[in-house]
Amino acid sequence: MSLKEEVAVPCKEYRIYIDTLLRPFTFETFKAAVDVLESGRLALEQALVLFLDQLRHYVPGCDDRKLSRACLRRARGIEAQLAVRSPLVPLLKLLHPDDMHGIWHGFVAMRHWRDSRVPQECMLSFLGGFLGEFCEDVLEEWKQQALTEELPKVQQSISVAAWPGICRHLGRLPHCVTPCEIRETLWQQAFVENPTRAPGHRNFRRFALLAAQMVAIGVELESEKVEFLFQQVLNLDRPWRERRDMLSGILSAASVSDRQRVVQNLDQRFDAHADIEDFEIVCGIAEHIGLEIPPEGAIRRCALRRWALDTKRGGALPVTRLMDFVDMDLEIGEDVAYSLKQRGRVVDAALLLARLPRPNAKPARRDLGIVDVLSGDVEMDRLQQVLALADDGGNAFSVFGPVTSAGFLLPCHFGGLCTSPEAVLAACDRLETADILALQLFREEAPFWHRPGSLLVLCSAQHAELFDLPKLRACDPSAGPNAWPQAAQRLRALLSAPKVLKVVWGGMEEVIDVAVELSLGIALPLRSNDREALGPVVDTKVLSFLGKDWPRICQRCLGRLCTEEEGSNWARRPLRLSQLHHGACMTWTQLAVLQAACAHHLVSADLVWSNFCIQFRPRVFLRSRDFGKHTLGQLAPPGRLRDAKDPGSSMPTRVALLKTNDSEPEAVEVVGDVGALAAVVPLGAPLAEAVRKKVDPRLLSSVNCWEYSAWVARLPRADETGSAEEKSQQQDEALPAFATRLGTAGAPKVTEQPAAKAAAERKVPARRLLWRLFEQGAAADLLQSAYAAQPASLMGCYE
Repeated sequence: MSLKEEVAVPCKEYRIYIDTLLRPFTFETFKAAVDVLESGRLALEQALVLFLDQLRHYVPGCDDRKLSRACLRRARGIEAQLAVRSPLVPLLKLLHPDDMHGIWHGFVAMRHWRDSRVPQECMLSFLGGFLGEFCEDVLEEWKQQALTEELPKVQQSISVAAWPGICRHLGRLPHCVTPCEIRETLWQQAFVENPTRAPGHRNFRRFALLAAQMVAIGVELESEKVEFLFQQVLNLDRPWRERRDMLSGILSAASVSDRQRVVQNLDQRFDAHADIEDFEIVCGIAEHIGLEIPPEGAIRRCALRRWALDTKRGGALPVTRLMDFVDMDLEIGEDVAYSLKQRGRVVDAALLLARLPRPNAKPARRDLGIVDVLSGDVEMDRLQQVLALADDGGNAFSVFGPVTSAGFLLPCHFGGLCTSPEAVLAACDRLETADILALQLFREEAPFWHRPGSLLVLCSAQHAELFDLPKLRACDPSAGPNAWPQAAQRLRALLSAPKVLKVVWGGMEEVIDVAVELSLGIALPLRSNDREALGPVVDTKVLSFLGKDWPRICQRCLGRLCTEEEGSNWARRPLRLSQLHHGACMTWTQLAVLQAACAHHLVSADLVWSNFCIQFRPRVFLRSRDFGKHTLGQLAPPGRLRDAKDPGSSMPTRVALLKTNDSEPEAVEVVGDVGALAAVVPLGAPLAEAVRKKVDPRLLSSVNCWEYSAWVARLPRADETGSAEEKSQQQDEALPAFATRLGTAGAPKVTEQPAAKAAAERKVPARRLLWRLFEQGAAADLLQSAYAAQPASLMGCYE
């Protein structure tokens, strides 16, 4: 439903209220006021005062009135209509551009509202409406006059909540409105001015709401005030949910170091007192503002223990997955092993114990019913040594590759895991020459539902670069105070480059998440290009007709992909080399499969264009993608850690060369997995049981399947439905559907002529990048390099 359709329904029901509120802006009424006052500016100021006085009776938030359900419904309908109306546009015939500076009197008149959100949105809507009617020369002159002459006169009387919106319309703040000035005004308007005589805790709530809006203009609170407010809010006799929301708003305007210090203090407080409210507050803060919970802190370990012992969450996973998240933690591992033993999973408990370190100073738990290595039982000692799995993360002799010998081998150059800003800059130098990049973000899967990013992978046709985000955010200050911010800017520049096509499973929202992760841990003044448009992006879910998830699609199109690390613990450090290989392969294969599908016309250009986004501007940098689907601090479900099944897809086949007694090998199709005997059919023959024959897998050698048209003809084609042109128009300038209580995500979108012009200029190179996907020569080279890197034997045995 469009915005016009959404407003049309309440407009029929509340038209009389809207007409009453906007009566001072009707042409006849306003013309009469101009004739009486003999000044267009004075007439506009008078009309705004009358409008705000009438608005008090129809919206909540101006005082402590209790509205009935019917009145509250009416208020919501009125707000929805006023937020998109600009009644000042018809009055431009009666006013000179200089008279329009009377709009600032409206911002002054709403100063003493307890909650000025509704009138503020109305004023900003009025301001954006008539600014869009000015020509470029008049618009620039009007903005300069407002910044240098008009706003300095009234800046002391304007609510601090209005400055982010004013900055968005004018491009910058007046020079007199400094961060120090805003901080002092913020403190005064929240705690000194109390127009409704509300209780003390509402002052803290109001301060949190105002402070959260200061993030958009780069105003940070002083460390002393953050510490004072932190202690005062924790001591309030209010429910923990209210205190959590207050602290989230306050910390939104605090520096990164202050945020980390507050969370560490709460973590130590929870470790000392074990108060469940501190646990919930930290989880809510971390999810709302994207702050990392201390990895070795008491809160994370408590959540991990709860998650691992829950039979519907971590306890429902196979032990091979569960032991990866326990990650050598002796105390949690023993408790989990005891829980497995109580539920009859004795072998799983023994396997988990075999992975745990057994220091000689700590006696073994005897109540498990399992003999420990310290018991002196030689047979059990040998059994646990056999069950113990090697951890190649700390083994210098481990191989960067798949766990199974038949797994996909990466054909491009692996640059290593980047853990320093210098390594990031070197990786960007290798990637910036590519015109098509595949990217993927691997997130922490447990113990929290909240999923912070852990590993970022960027791949071109020749290079695969991996970035350890937690390590980079906590890089050594000796490298320079701005070392990581500068490296993050280089990475984000790749996301914004108009001549670089980004290929990602998830499309626009996934790229937004990557941009958010790159900004975390960096102070706002150091993020210079956070508002630059991202894109162009193509969503590889356009290939979902080939399979339900990417491992299934890759298995169908490239024949092999090791999924042993699927759903593993991406928050563990150090990461296993098999995990790094899995992340690189999951990302790089998207390039090969997408170009192969486009070059062989499995998808049309119109369908790809409908999943193509030229540019988009993320306005709110919050990790609230799953907001409303769960409660803050909720533990992670086990479903997303399990291997996805796709029983509905048809059986994938692959082409292989069968060695025969003749000189030339025969091209056959392998049906199903290769085991002791392989089932094959002649190339292009039906896949019926009667045609299949069993052969020795050692006689089969791998070959590029895409060179055989009969095999390509078996692949399904995309089913195009709907208008591709309409879908592309909807995604040209889309915004993220973020929801937040403390931010300004709900503000109406402002029409920006320069942004629309830039979007139109991006369409031409974007279409050229789109046609690059359909070049058969580039696709053939990419596929040939992929198959050349694989073992000659279909069994995948490395020689």
